[in-house]
Amino acid sequence: ARNLYHGEYEWTLPAGTYYLVLQYDYNPYWGFDQEGSCALSVSYNPSIAAPSNLKVSTRNRTSLKLSWTGVSNADGYKLQQKINGTWKTKVTTSSRYTTISNLTPGKNYYFRVRAYINVDGKNYYSLGRTLTTCTKPATVTLSGLSRYSSGHKIKATWKKVSGYASGYQIYWSRNSSFSNVVAKTTVSGQSTTSYTGKNFTKGRRYYVKVRAYKTVNGTKYYGSWSNVKSIVCK
Repeated sequence: ARNLYHGEYEWTLPAGTYYLVLQYDYNPYWGFDQEGSCALSVSYNPSIAAPSNLKVSTRNRTSLKLSWTGVSNADGYKLQQKINGTWKTKVTTSSRYTTISNLTPGKNYYFRVRAYINVDGKNYYSLGRTLTTCTKPATVTLSGLSRYSSGHKIKATWKKVSGYASGYQIYWSRNSSFSNVVAKTTVSGQSTTSYTGKNFTKGRRYYVKVRAYKTVNGTKYYGSWSNVKSIVCK
């Protein structure tokens, strides 16, 4: 203890629970027992490290499983979502993962996780770790294929996906397993619903499939492949 001034003391203690006993004794110098009151002030502001490596473990069209590296002394974690500029708590958990459901396909979402410790019924929080990500785009329905003798072209037509998408990817293959992909391309824009490939081989059958993608911070996240259709090139 450090004596500050006229009986005021200061202690530097590690985290924990402490009990203080004050005892008044007879002092022969003053000749009487000392009586009075005692004021005790305790301040405690514990620190806790922030979780790390917040990421998507499983990405689906309407849900995201999020995980993170935990903190050894944490009592729990709060997973929050940024909605209209405000962080809203979605889950309070002692686990190091959680699943957020009822989301929109291909939509951007913003998450933050914070660790906390509880001392005498009060939670103390760490700094947050944030993540910007998206759900998986919806599955495309390939509606038809057309062929043209001029340029040996094959046109793929599909339906615009629901939710959100940055564009589509189209594959042409010489077999239905797509182990022999001969051409592939990416087109931007969710409202784009067709693309015409050219310079295919006359008389050969080609198989076609399409999937949507969403770009977040330069990374493309793909939806599931569409149904497959085939056609013989003119």
